Amino acid sequence: MNKQREKNRNLCAEFITIRWTEDYGSNRSEVVSLEDISVTGACLQMEHSIPRETEVSLHHENGEYRGIVKYCTAEEIGYLLGIAFDDGYRWSKADFQPSHLLELKQAGARKASHARSP
Repeated sequence: MNKQREKNRNLCAEFITIRWTEDYGSNRSEVVSLEDISVTGACLQMEHSIPRETEVSLHHENGEYRGIVKYCTAEEIGYLLGIAFDDGYRWSKADFQPSHLLELKQAGARKASHARSP
């Protein structure tokens, strides 16, 4: 079953730091690759897995986003994590703009407008 995302995801490439507390109380952090981002969440690629429902914080050059792990899937190299941001943490370009950002909604709109051109 394909579930529609509530908000459009924007492809990006940026290194950020994720921090979390493991079940036994040890604080962990890892530099990860931010793969995509939306107003309400993000997808990360990282070396280690983090269990679903773990509270995390994502640290970027201008601050942080807090959220919860919604999925963690093993990939050929590492893991992909889906993070849902907590209420009060919403991404915007004014707050944090990854170095490489492709806004998919705008790219699709441009493609549609070119299709109508003679």
